[in-house]
Amino acid sequence: MTSPQINGAPPQIDFASVPAELQSLDQWVLWKTVIRDGNATKMPLSVFGRAASSTNAADWTSFDNAVSTYDTSQHSGIGFVFSLTDDLCGIDPDGCRDPQTGTIADWAVDEVLRFNSYTEISPSQTGLNIWIRCNSNLPIGRAKKLKVPEITNKIPAIEVYAHARYFCVTGLVYKQYRAIEHRETELQEFLRHHWPKAATIDDPPNEWRSDDAVVERARKYLDRVPGAVSGSGDHNATFYVACTVVKGFELSEPQALNVLNEWNSKCVPPWSEPELLHKIQSASKAGGETVYLRNAKAERWDAIRVPEYVAPKDRAADRYIPKSAWDAVAHPAKLRECVIEGLARRGEVVNCVASTKVGKSWLALGLLFSVSTGLDWLGRRVLKGNVLLLDNELHDETIQHRTAAVAQALRIQPSESHGRFDYIALRGESVNIVEIMDILSKYQPGDLTLVVLDAKYRFFTDGMQENSNDDQTTFHNAVDRLARQLDCVIVLVHHSTKGEQSTKGVTDVGSGGGSQSRAVDCHLVIRPHETPGLAVLDAAVRTFAPVDPQTIRWNFPLWSVADGVCAILKQEKTRGDNRQAASDKLGIEKMVAIFGEYEYALTRKALRTATGFGQARVNRLLGIGVESGTFQAVGSRTVKNGEVADLFELVPQDSDEIQRGTV
Repeated sequence: MTSPQINGAPPQIDFASVPAELQSLDQWVLWKTVIRDGNATKMPLSVFGRAASSTNAADWTSFDNAVSTYDTSQHSGIGFVFSLTDDLCGIDPDGCRDPQTGTIADWAVDEVLRFNSYTEISPSQTGLNIWIRCNSNLPIGRAKKLKVPEITNKIPAIEVYAHARYFCVTGLVYKQYRAIEHRETELQEFLRHHWPKAATIDDPPNEWRSDDAVVERARKYLDRVPGAVSGSGDHNATFYVACTVVKGFELSEPQALNVLNEWNSKCVPPWSEPELLHKIQSASKAGGETVYLRNAKAERWDAIRVPEYVAPKDRAADRYIPKSAWDAVAHPAKLRECVIEGLARRGEVVNCVASTKVGKSWLALGLLFSVSTGLDWLGRRVLKGNVLLLDNELHDETIQHRTAAVAQALRIQPSESHGRFDYIALRGESVNIVEIMDILSKYQPGDLTLVVLDAKYRFFTDGMQENSNDDQTTFHNAVDRLARQLDCVIVLVHHSTKGEQSTKGVTDVGSGGGSQSRAVDCHLVIRPHETPGLAVLDAAVRTFAPVDPQTIRWNFPLWSVADGVCAILKQEKTRGDNRQAASDKLGIEKMVAIFGEYEYALTRKALRTATGFGQARVNRLLGIGVESGTFQAVGSRTVKNGEVADLFELVPQDSDEIQRGTV
């Protein structure tokens, strides 16, 4: 059911310890952590992989179904949705537990003692979740930050909900608190303690003009509003919704945040809570009409004119707020989930580079199969998940033939246990990166683990130049944005520059503008090995330790690791090298002819005189000839000025020796 994650362990879950009364309810979802604008947020998912709503029971499932669907390669955990149909209520003390020592803050211990009911440790290990039963449905969820000493990197806060929200469930029971108890009196004391001026659950919840009734109408109003989609005016859309609840329904900041949190489950990807709060605060500063929806009946909503709110332009000072490096040292953020061990994480881009017809597309195809099945790839672990190939070079029939060949070589058969492996054949369609973003907009964040674009240059928009730094920056910004939105690895299959490759750095092998060398997170390069039939696979990475090159072997249709073979690049000859080799060949031939005219050994000076070559060239040719076995040194003699001169002659060949033997 599960597979090990590379980037740290998934949140611990003790399914057996989840109370039976929760297991009996069909109010379960899955969830996963997604990154939006650099912030982590928990996204509820149905068992079908779609975003789930905490107000739509059609998205929920049974406990057994949630557990059997849960897969650490696609999910972060399971969750329980509070509903109007149950008598359950959840209290969430956050930022109250030191994950290293397990110490619980005194204020949270007080709440645990107050309720004396089922309590478990949160997935982040920095908080607790308390479950109780009560008579009221607590129409308004409540949340507040606490001014107490911090013991972890999360700001201490307390929240309480009875419907339209969900808790991430771990089953990690805190101490002896295993049973869910009825705690109506304690709940009212808790509310009066933390929100003394707010209405209690004894106040009439259904009076038309009461806060509870207005909040409920705002919820129903937003049920009709589609979620914001990243890349499709999501900032303006979310600001518009925030203005509707803050200005139109005149909700307070906490009320608006609760309502927007429910609507947020429909956004792709969801906003983090700080981002929603920023939208609400910006909406409260917007001018214009107010209270136009607060007391309106649902049948009049369509007739009410909602002002055209326009999101204020973000100021750089608002967007870029310094963060404490010392906080990062004390509580470093968790890196994105690793997809290819040592090479790439979710949200990253890989440039897979090689010369034409070397086999880079086959390399990418093998990687797709590995991620889909969870099999190691060239000795590296991978994260199992769904994959997609977008191929604009091969015909559909060729793609099918290649995938069948690789699957057969890997001995893989179709199985429900594998991740999806889909492909789209785009040869001749002239589909550019902008259209690819539209094609992929139907996928939710995390639906895909790996996407391969083969070949990169065919996805350029009209007029985009491969050698233009500006154009390459624009293209890679689009790909990078797509990788973040999909929360997957994107591999670009790309060709290398012409000429000698062995002397170039890994990041400089890909053809085109130099900006691409800095744009991607991993360069994966195939170059010839000094031994025919082998190649050197080298990489330059951004979020991992430096990678050693490895020798790989091509055995159709797979690349495999050549164990025990040093990764030594083939040194290609330049045009100058070729000209020198031709000159040396002619020189050797001439010297062979000279030696043939004499029956005795010759000195260097004699060879210079006979050939007309200079001293350096004669010395060079003698060195080459001796090394190749054409010439040999046979001693020396003293010349007229008293100096000793080396003597050289041709190395006798077999035919010469036979001939001499017959004389």
